[in-house]
Amino acid sequence: MLGALALVALTAVLVGAALTRPAGGATDAADLALPLLIAAVLGLGAAGGARAAARALARRPARGVAGFLAVRAVARRSVGTLVVLPLTIAIAVVTFGAGTFDAAGAWRASVAATQAPASTVWSSELPMSEAVALTHRLDPDGRWLMATGTWNAQDGVYVVADAPRLSAASVWDPSWTPGHGVDDVVGLITRPSPPALTGTRLRLGLTVPRAAEEVTVEMRLRTAGGDTFNAYVGPFPPGETTSTERVPCEDGCTIEGLALAGPAGLPTELTGDYVIGPLEVDGRDASEVLTGGDWHLVGEGITQAAQDVRVEGPGLVVTAAGTGKAGLTSGAGGLRPVVAGREAVDRLGRVAAGAATSTVGGPPPSEAVLVAESVPFLGPEGVLIDYAVLTTNRTVYEEEFEVRVLAAADTPERVSTELARQGLTVERLFAQERERLDSTAYALALRLYLVAAVLVLLMAVAGLVVTTAIQLPGRRMDAAALSVVGVRRRSVLLAVGVEQVVVLGAAAVAGLLAGAAAQLIVLGRITLGQVEEASWPRVVARVDPALLSVTALVVAVLLGTVALLSAWVTVRRARGASLREKAR
Repeated sequence: MLGALALVALTAVLVGAALTRPAGGATDAADLALPLLIAAVLGLGAAGGARAAARALARRPARGVAGFLAVRAVARRSVGTLVVLPLTIAIAVVTFGAGTFDAAGAWRASVAATQAPASTVWSSELPMSEAVALTHRLDPDGRWLMATGTWNAQDGVYVVADAPRLSAASVWDPSWTPGHGVDDVVGLITRPSPPALTGTRLRLGLTVPRAAEEVTVEMRLRTAGGDTFNAYVGPFPPGETTSTERVPCEDGCTIEGLALAGPAGLPTELTGDYVIGPLEVDGRDASEVLTGGDWHLVGEGITQAAQDVRVEGPGLVVTAAGTGKAGLTSGAGGLRPVVAGREAVDRLGRVAAGAATSTVGGPPPSEAVLVAESVPFLGPEGVLIDYAVLTTNRTVYEEEFEVRVLAAADTPERVSTELARQGLTVERLFAQERERLDSTAYALALRLYLVAAVLVLLMAVAGLVVTTAIQLPGRRMDAAALSVVGVRRRSVLLAVGVEQVVVLGAAAVAGLLAGAAAQLIVLGRITLGQVEEASWPRVVARVDPALLSVTALVVAVLLGTVALLSAWVTVRRARGASLREKAR
């Protein structure tokens, strides 16, 4: 009893130390001993619990001969439950070994996906806008290609992606956002496209309050090729007037922003309600651009003079009071939604809280709608943002981007050839990154650890077979005595089988629980691979239900086979003649 209490106390101390130790430290002897100690404690508990439960059941009226015999066999054969302890330790070791091997494999896949987040990663010297246009031209349906760019902003590093294509072109590891697939990520960080128009002549109506100064409507448009420009419609004097402006949108443009300002888009005094609309393009009514554009007040980059915007009739009503501009943006008001690496969340909060009124070219005030263990290229220190969300109604200096194009594994050869013809070069492959990581010394050592764990389990089963063989003569005598007093052979066989299943089942359950607990406690705090860069994701401690079920099935088959063979061999030669030979 004193030894058992000392073992429990030691295990509790080591578990507490492991839980309070920072993650990512060096592996020490306690990490190696902890699975064994947890297994020993649970093994002693399982053996004692089986004996105590059998004794309690033995005091109750029996409901059948087989149950009566099995319960009393477990209760009085305390030596038979001694096999629970070594079996529990062996099963815990193999469970922990399999879980460690699986976690290490998942970690290497996560690292490979961080370094090469697609089957093929192409490097490009094109600006981000041209890379986006190129991928849309070669792959208009978004089945294979996606443009990305890593951006060193003032507050950190971003990976800017053509996010609607993320699920088709990229490799998104499921460990990055548990419970949220790549489609969920796309839905969280994208927003509806800005309203579009096609034509070359805009005709816009505007009602200016009688006591206000004349204003100009500044429109920020983006062409189908990704180029942005500002069109100035007006000026509009007080009262209800219309004005016409020519724009190069014969192939289509999206309207990302509107602003009421003074001449040449300069700040001016704005007061009262300004009615924008109706809008015509080449003589066709296009007022839906105003009424269906999901317009919001701009929160950054200008001195905002507007107080409210609402849809009314064929256009918008902007209420303003102050000096500056009445800036509107389509669908991108407020904080930009991003997926932030776990080490970048605090930084985003500081930027959002202290966003300046003039942030041209700087990082956008963002909100982490999801925290990830890693993001492509940048790991836990990066932030993933959609290209359209970043650039809508905003100036971004794209020469600061390091542009890449991600290509899926099923990309047609003609598309790859065209990428090469445009000057892109293959930078890295996901398969090569994964193969490199799988060939490291850590990966090989974990394979040997798994083999050793399986051998420990087989040795424990061999020890169980030897122990059963030693106890076989005594068990046969008991079975023979029961047959002499009239107990049917089938009942004896069932009783021996139930006894074995109870004892071995207790060991199996305790071993599986010990292995899973050790996996959760230890894995998140040790190094399962050589971390070459700070941007690599950490090891995520997890218990894979599928792997645990497979391990439990293997253990059940092994121990169940031993239990059935033991019961059959015990009853096979249990005859009354054995008792007469023993008496002589």
